[in-house]
Amino acid sequence: MSSINQNVHLKNHRLDKLLSLAGIDAMVCMLPENIVYLTGTYPVHGVSIAVYIPDVGSFLLQPDCEQYWVEENTSRVTLFGWGHLLDNPLEKTYAGFLSGIYHQYDLAGKRIGVEKHYKTCAPAYRSAEMNLPDAAWLEIVQANMPGCSLMDCFPTIESARAIKSPHDMDKLKRVNQIAQIGLNELNDKIHPGMSEVEAASLVENSIRTSGSGFQGARLVRAFAEVTSGPEGSLRQSMLIPAGQRKFDPGDLVIIEMAVVADGYWSDLTRVFCAGIPNKEQKRVYNTVLSAQKEAAAQLVGGNKFSAPDAAARKVILEAGLGEYFIHGTGHGVGWRYHEAAPQLGPTSTGILETGMVTSVEPGVYIPGFGGIRIEDNLAVGDNAPVWLSTSTEEW
Repeated sequence: MSSINQNVHLKNHRLDKLLSLAGIDAMVCMLPENIVYLTGTYPVHGVSIAVYIPDVGSFLLQPDCEQYWVEENTSRVTLFGWGHLLDNPLEKTYAGFLSGIYHQYDLAGKRIGVEKHYKTCAPAYRSAEMNLPDAAWLEIVQANMPGCSLMDCFPTIESARAIKSPHDMDKLKRVNQIAQIGLNELNDKIHPGMSEVEAASLVENSIRTSGSGFQGARLVRAFAEVTSGPEGSLRQSMLIPAGQRKFDPGDLVIIEMAVVADGYWSDLTRVFCAGIPNKEQKRVYNTVLSAQKEAAAQLVGGNKFSAPDAAARKVILEAGLGEYFIHGTGHGVGWRYHEAAPQLGPTSTGILETGMVTSVEPGVYIPGFGGIRIEDNLAVGDNAPVWLSTSTEEW
């Protein structure tokens, strides 16, 4: 069995079980992250839809202008004309596609899962606009699947997505390697006098130009934000946009970055120094790095979601920095920049399972000094964590 077909089999087996438990007979999805999960194809414009039927598989409706980016051998693909004067309206195309599957697979009276309640979603490649499932979309589904009851499938598919297959792990390793291209570029060129926006643009450009084609990656984008100095790095406990501030000698510089390659996401944070770090910067940095490695060691199947956070917090507390660690230690990542499971916080409940993928990102933010956060992406293993990104070294 090829790696792609094995990936589809593993996903479908887990998904089918969860759909059965939820009482859902089939799904109709529009969100790009779910289309990537179900079909392996990353939508470009965001007008694609996918239907999934347990024991049958996935069906993808994709604009013909996106044919080049269809992942082969993962779903049944229907291409359609879109956007030109002689093409059918999108609503009519959706209707014909859904009605055809409804009749062919006898879905009358079935319970159909649709994406109703979601707070966050990943964009399609063309992220300037998003096409989201709204009330009009649900009316199209209902009208072309008469007699079916529409149920919210988002929690079910989100739960299924928490476990990544070996094929998915390969994709996540690749996107992290692509992200490293940009980090290496900044490491080589950072200097006093460089501005935050210049640094962010440098990273994004190197990833876009060198990441496209890397190990076969086709649709690659980076979203980098850089802040600096005692005030800017302090505020980077959240995602703060880069500004025109220029680095002073010895400044702490934080880059927070999302990268997507063919629908798989990485989430990394790195700290640089615009010059030579001083003794206290080294102490704090190495404390956070030690905390991260202790947290990572807890990513073993059967441990609690809270275990990595407790391990990181212990190191930081013993270094006298506990009051400055003001957020959790990590979150899920994969088909989205931030996924729901696992959540690695002090009060998180749940048990880590092999195949979960998470960020590990302890940080401290000290007024008058600045902030330091080190973030990598790892998978939960049977006996040890699996690093998907490249770990950093001590200062």
